[in-house]
Amino acid sequence: MRRSDVENSGVNKITELVNKSDFYSSWIKVQDKEPVWDGFIYAYKDKTDKKEAFQARIPVQVKTLTMRKLDRKRVKYSVEVDDLNAFLNDGGVFYFLVYLSPDREKYAIYYDDLLPVKIKSLLKKVKNKSLSHEFKLLDVKRMDTIFNNFIRDRKLQFGLQEREMLSIQDLQEINNLSITSTISIPSLDVHEIYDFINDNGIYFYANMGDSVHKNLVPIDETNYTITMINTVTTEIRIGEVVYYNEYKIEKFGDSLKAYFGESISIKLNRESLEAEISINRGKRLDDFLTGCKFFRDSLIEGGFNIGNNFFSIPTQKKDHRQKIIDKQNKSLETYTKLQKLFEIFNFSTDKLVINSFTNEEEMNLRYMIQYIVDGDYSSIDLNLKYRYRIKIQDYIFHYKACKEEATGEYILKSFFCPENELPILNEDDKICGYCNYCLLKKDDFIYTSNFNCSDILGSLENSYKRKKSTLIPAEGLFFTLLHAYDESHKPELLKTAFEINEWILNKIPESEIDEINILNRLQIVKRERNFNETEIDLLVQIIESNDCKEDIKFAAHLLMGNDDMALYYFKKLENEQREILKSLPIYHFIKTDNI
Repeated sequence: MRRSDVENSGVNKITELVNKSDFYSSWIKVQDKEPVWDGFIYAYKDKTDKKEAFQARIPVQVKTLTMRKLDRKRVKYSVEVDDLNAFLNDGGVFYFLVYLSPDREKYAIYYDDLLPVKIKSLLKKVKNKSLSHEFKLLDVKRMDTIFNNFIRDRKLQFGLQEREMLSIQDLQEINNLSITSTISIPSLDVHEIYDFINDNGIYFYANMGDSVHKNLVPIDETNYTITMINTVTTEIRIGEVVYYNEYKIEKFGDSLKAYFGESISIKLNRESLEAEISINRGKRLDDFLTGCKFFRDSLIEGGFNIGNNFFSIPTQKKDHRQKIIDKQNKSLETYTKLQKLFEIFNFSTDKLVINSFTNEEEMNLRYMIQYIVDGDYSSIDLNLKYRYRIKIQDYIFHYKACKEEATGEYILKSFFCPENELPILNEDDKICGYCNYCLLKKDDFIYTSNFNCSDILGSLENSYKRKKSTLIPAEGLFFTLLHAYDESHKPELLKTAFEINEWILNKIPESEIDEINILNRLQIVKRERNFNETEIDLLVQIIESNDCKEDIKFAAHLLMGNDDMALYYFKKLENEQREILKSLPIYHFIKTDNI
């Protein structure tokens, strides 16, 4: 076959293809003698080819070769450096490669959009008079979209041959910068969009945000990867059991990966419908337990369903598969016990991050599971210590050794279980109540996880039935809760403090209610809202009373917002009284540093 016949066939193939479009027409010369490009493709705004509908023209270069195998998605072809420089000076070219079978019956068309950004990047790599460059197989259905993108990007890159592009390093040094990219897409299907961008590439432009650069500035072509992540709502099941109701699908190049929850990742093969499963400890305990069950059961059943599609697990040796199943069963046993431990201590695992345990935390959890879930106390002497405090991430566990009446043996229980409340001792080492909550400090209420504020009042009431003097530690508990609230702003702490104060007032004869009781109630109110007229009248009565001591008047002025008068009474106090007031939650309202 003569060379001229081959070239003519290639041009004819391009012309036939382009002229099938409603918006483009081909004007490419056969046996063209021009030095660089071979002709143009004309773009129109509508389906006519009238002059008023003309939109733009695309300079075209066509090379035609013969090749026996026409099934490649990408091919490489050597482009002359002189040609690249000519394309750059003209603002770019749409470069076609037409491969014909030896009998010219079959053909494949490849292309690349050699625009200034890409040409400049290619010229940086040049070492010889030519450069081997990769061309993509033309998807005929997307041809119009590809032409649209070429026209738009050619306009945005106009004049680039005379100026430098922005590099990635340049971008890091510019303030008020935004990066943009616009692309025509062949459809609204996310998978098609991804495939189109992955196949055809995309150009990025910088909006400099200043008066000098009025147009978008092209960014140097660099290596970047495009990953598409999409959430799909459908049932993931094995047999009739549904494990998940949605999954995330990630496309990266030609690979496809699915994520079920946070723990399961799966490499999918859409052609063979095979799946390769991996499991990692995610953040959430319940999610990891579901992942272990799913992994184990999919191995046992040989696969799983995503919607109506069944994906099989590649065949493995029987003993190897059984080892994986045994490992998942072991993980299930361990983490189910961890879940049981949290249930015993009556708190949620929402904040627990199971893939971030320290070595010390893992050791403490093993011991707690051994003692509390399994009931195995063989490695400790519970008579040595009656109260234990362990921190696991943001959780603080309080538990205690309780003596079983029937056996005389000690077992570990939550520190807040109602049985075996520990005695509270006063300054004279005499018992004044039985309420474990009164033994806690401010940080315990902020960070401890295994108690409910709603149980505190019941514990105080039970203690009061045994010891009327419980009112004394109850007041201390009230102050501790206010301190904890002021630091954490947990509303349940303030609500519980209010309930305890009301409980104390109900236990005191009305005739014995004094200014301190009133101030305690009002300092709760001040943490929630402004005072009403009745509450202001109560404070004024305390301030104007001749019977009230300086510390009481200090507190009243402080709640009223009279900082100068509060400071006046504070300075009249002895140093010991001042230190006591500084330790009380009323001091939270002080606004001056002069004290």
